[in-house]
Amino acid sequence: MELNIGLNVGYIEPKIQFDRTIYHLNELLGGLFEYRVVDNKGQSDYCDERTMVVRTPFNMTASMISDLCRRLSQDSIAYIDKDGNGDLAYRSMDCERYEFNPEYFIRYEG
Repeated sequence: MELNIGLNVGYIEPKIQFDRTIYHLNELLGGLFEYRVVDNKGQSDYCDERTMVVRTPFNMTASMISDLCRRLSQDSIAYIDKDGNGDLAYRSMDCERYEFNPEYFIRYEG
C-alpha cells in the first residue's frame, strides 16, 4: 500500500509536522514502512506543499487512514491499496470531498 501525506497544515508546514507524521506512522504500522519526501509543486489547486510518499506491506483500512488524518490535522490522505485501487480517506464527514485523481498521486517508485 502507498500513501501520499501532505506536510502542510492549512497553508504552512509546522516545524514539528514531519516528526509527528513519522511518530504516528510508527505507532500505527510498528515501523514497517518506507518513505520519501518530495516537493509537490503545482499538484494542487490548494497550495504547494511537501508530500511524504509512504509504502507499507499492510493494507490499512480507510478508517485507519482517517484516524491518521485526524492525528495529523490533514483533511484527507490519498492512498493506493495493494490491489491497485486508489481513493481518499477523510478526517471527518464535513471535509470538502474530492475525487481521487491518479494523475496527482505520487508513486513511491517514480
